Amino acid sequence: MDDHRFDALTRALSGTTPRRQALRLLGGGALAGLLTRLGANDAAAGCGKVGDKCERSGDCCTGARCKNGRCRCKRGWLDCDGDGRCEDHRSDEAACGSCTTVCSGSTDLCCRGTCVDPRIDATNCGRCGVVCPTATCGNGVCTCNGNAAANCPDSTCECDTRQGGGDFCGAPGATCPTPTPCPNGDADCPLGSACSPGCGCIAGCPV
Repeated sequence: MDDHRFDALTRALSGTTPRRQALRLLGGGALAGLLTRLGANDAAAGCGKVGDKCERSGDCCTGARCKNGRCRCKRGWLDCDGDGRCEDHRSDEAACGSCTTVCSGSTDLCCRGTCVDPRIDATNCGRCGVVCPTATCGNGVCTCNGNAAANCPDSTCECDTRQGGGDFCGAPGATCPTPTPCPNGDADCPLGSACSPGCGCIAGCPV
């Protein structure tokens, strides 16, 4: 800012210059610099990371809440990489519910922070959240005990015969124009389907 502009700005701020003229003067480099500094401060403030002081949960970054005056990760959210931000680990097979828990083998699915076996887990049958009313799950498909409407997760399911005995909740209107052999029963079918005699692997319900 040159000497002339500085003198004019000084007079404006002292009250000897009309308000509109003062605002025009402030519209120059002085105001721009001030707004730049304010913007930088706002950006630097950001959200509260893990361990930062807070007054309410809204002060904290996503996945964190304010507890005892500090930002802490919510249940199921963790800061495994140490960057101060909480990530959702309720469905992360590589860190399920804790930074060191890896879902593998038969329990290879992470549901709400717990490793489960979707092949036989009646509360996560085939995928997270699918509950079998009969409390029986085979290869990720619920059994129906002869009553699809009452014993399947969805009222549109059909009750189909299972090879080797029993039945299962099958996809509505499922057909098998080209049967897929499954001599070993459900073991020959992909997760979420069951072996039906004379038909082969049929998708379970809900699909």
